[in-house]
Amino acid sequence: MDAMPETRYARNGDHSYIAYQVLGKGPPDIVFVRSAWNHIELQWEEPRFERFLRRLASFGRLIVFDPRGSGLSDPFDQRGLPTYEDWADDTLTVMDAVGTERAAIVCSSGGTPRAIHLTAAHPERVSSLVVCNGWVRVSRSTDYPYGDSADAVRERLEKVFAEWGIAESDDVRDLDPVLAQWAPRYRRYSVAPGVMRQIMHLVPTIDARHLLPAIRVPTLVLQHDEATPAPAHGRYVAEHIHGASYVQLPGRVMLEWRFPDPEAVAAEIEQFLLGRQTPLEPDRVLATVLFTDIVDSTRSTVQAGDKRWSDTLDALDRVVHDEVARFRGRVVKSTGDGHLATFDGPGRAIRCASTLRDRVGDLGLQIRAGLHTGEVEVRGEDIGGIAVNVARRVCDRASDGTVFVSSSVPPLVAGSEIEFVERGMHHLKGVPGAWQLYEVVATWRTSDVTR
Repeated sequence: MDAMPETRYARNGDHSYIAYQVLGKGPPDIVFVRSAWNHIELQWEEPRFERFLRRLASFGRLIVFDPRGSGLSDPFDQRGLPTYEDWADDTLTVMDAVGTERAAIVCSSGGTPRAIHLTAAHPERVSSLVVCNGWVRVSRSTDYPYGDSADAVRERLEKVFAEWGIAESDDVRDLDPVLAQWAPRYRRYSVAPGVMRQIMHLVPTIDARHLLPAIRVPTLVLQHDEATPAPAHGRYVAEHIHGASYVQLPGRVMLEWRFPDPEAVAAEIEQFLLGRQTPLEPDRVLATVLFTDIVDSTRSTVQAGDKRWSDTLDALDRVVHDEVARFRGRVVKSTGDGHLATFDGPGRAIRCASTLRDRVGDLGLQIRAGLHTGEVEVRGEDIGGIAVNVARRVCDRASDGTVFVSSSVPPLVAGSEIEFVERGMHHLKGVPGAWQLYEVVATWRTSDVTR
């Protein structure tokens, strides 16, 4: 067996260290995004997966890493599971550490929601996307007729947890006894049981379907006809990403990344990546849009007088720019009585809005805020599109001194400390249909702040 690549660490701000390895030479650069558990050193012990990784490295520079909370990377902090944007930060941290401006993202199974969020929110960093046996939702619903019920999914995950690191299923033992002996050890070293239980409780709540239309890079979806979840999940992903190619391969997948035909999978990826090297410049991007609005601004203007009110607005501008920058957002513009800003993830956007609401009290002001995550049109320094209008109308519906969000936001911060209360269905001016809105009632996580 060839030597294993050297393990190195990338520092994610002041908060955590991410273990990674690099093999081969680019271009292209290829980042492999796995599910929430992995071990980059032990993975080289499995012969079939090793062949797949080395095959990828034969036509590009391959970058693999352990997600936060697994393998050789730092554990989760005491606040619980990372959010999508936290995991996206980990990927970007590794890319920065190895000098990768733009990379092809290859993901498998449970890594798909995180890879899709990264691609939609940071298209300038992603040249193309390859999804292997992927899914964006695992449980069946009235508008998603695939998979099992949420209860059945939970029962299946509980069975997996009960046998975590102890034994493989009977069919794995019968078909591949060597794999059945190695896999439990790999899992034990990849993630602790308590962390795995947290992850498994999160899985039935994941729903990243609304992110798919925001993908604007060349995309290939590879699906084996005997994989879990079933091929219908992969077909759904391909059908809802504009221009995506779909290839179904024969064979059974017994572990999410251990393909029955590593050479065939790698060959499809090579043909796809090397045949489409022209990057697409993003003019649309997934973002969390924040609108703020001063409560009773007209009355405040009359009471303060023009000069004093102008000074107050200048002070408000400084506070907004400081806090938005601190939470890694961008102030798009002032709206006269408020501000429009964007963020690459909803967690930081929510915490920024909550901080602004508290800080403006020192200026004698009160604000309300509205947030929505969706696809925005980039127009130079400005933005447009339906997502902007939705955020504006959500802000209009917010009560004085509150932060409201649309229904697109809570699923993206599942596992965080952010808590919401339902505030009913609302018709938003100029936006089709009725929208469920939520009020943010509790949040704080210092690890999301750039210092």
